[in-house]
Amino acid sequence: MQIKIQCFCIIFIVATTWGNSIEERIADLKYECSTHANSIEENLHPWVTFIPLKTRTYNPGANVQCIGALISKRYVITASTCLQFVVSEVFLGHNDSNTLSDMVRAPVKHWTTYDKADVALLKLGTDIQFSDTVKPICLPFQQYGRPISDTILNVVSWTREAGSTLVSKKINEGTVTRCKSSYQVCLHPTGKQVACYGDEGSPITHFDGSNWVLHGILLSVFDSDGSPCARSSPAVGLKITDDIVDWIVEKMDD
Repeated sequence: MQIKIQCFCIIFIVATTWGNSIEERIADLKYECSTHANSIEENLHPWVTFIPLKTRTYNPGANVQCIGALISKRYVITASTCLQFVVSEVFLGHNDSNTLSDMVRAPVKHWTTYDKADVALLKLGTDIQFSDTVKPICLPFQQYGRPISDTILNVVSWTREAGSTLVSKKINEGTVTRCKSSYQVCLHPTGKQVACYGDEGSPITHFDGSNWVLHGILLSVFDSDGSPCARSSPAVGLKITDDIVDWIVEKMDD
């Protein structure tokens, strides 16, 4: 009797581990983002994630931040340059007061970076409960298609005002423009709001008619004169390529 029980336990554990295949992860990601797509309110971008940063040396007056995008109940994607600072938590969820204390807080368990591009994957310490104000965005799997020349791109960020108060900031709504590299996304200023220091990692998105899709993340926000806002020069983002998508899915272990 003891031998049968031990064999049963071993078989059960192996089967559970193998069940978390790449194909199943992709199916789960598509299901989560598409299930909630139709209930997203206009001008609400519930995947935008606020990432407060801490300096690695004592500096109580420092006010540094990055932005990310929620892609599943456990993972946020952002720019790897943000990791020069200490990343310990993220905040999600639009609300009336927009204060950090009223938003959904999740600790960061660990992170990993892609050695071929400036992108990082943050694994959260707890599952995020989706709601009207917290939802994942779709990764650019082939079925969603890529934006063409006249596709509208959106970049939304959070900017911090008066301590812990956050204000939604629509940086850009413009069309795809040419860049020096096919791996880049270039965004020319189109209004009063421009990309500035602290907006790194902001998701660059488009709507394909059915789903909101992540096209890239914002990287370079400095102007040609070195000032920390891209006012006359285009802000530059990283295009989320098929290779990056494959890397993301591979690194997601649950």
